[in-house]
Amino acid sequence: MNTEHTYSTRDLCLAAILKMSGVKLVRWDSFNRVGGDKRLVFYFESDEQTTKIVNEYFMDQDHPFKKFYGELRELKNIIYNIA
Repeated sequence: MNTEHTYSTRDLCLAAILKMSGVKLVRWDSFNRVGGDKRLVFYFESDEQTTKIVNEYFMDQDHPFKKFYGELRELKNIIYNIA
């Protein structure tokens, strides 16, 4: 999912981490998945900092932001399944 000067991701948690880390969000595109679900792809400037952040995110199973995002998703599931 990399192009020459950008890094792209559909992972909302990773996109948030990149933005919080000061990596410039260049653009985003939407697309429809099979079944009609709309999804987004986020494009960031790609440099050594971006690569370092992405590698840490994928290598560290206990990354604190992953835990936070997982808990947030779980709470959203409770909201949507109970309401």
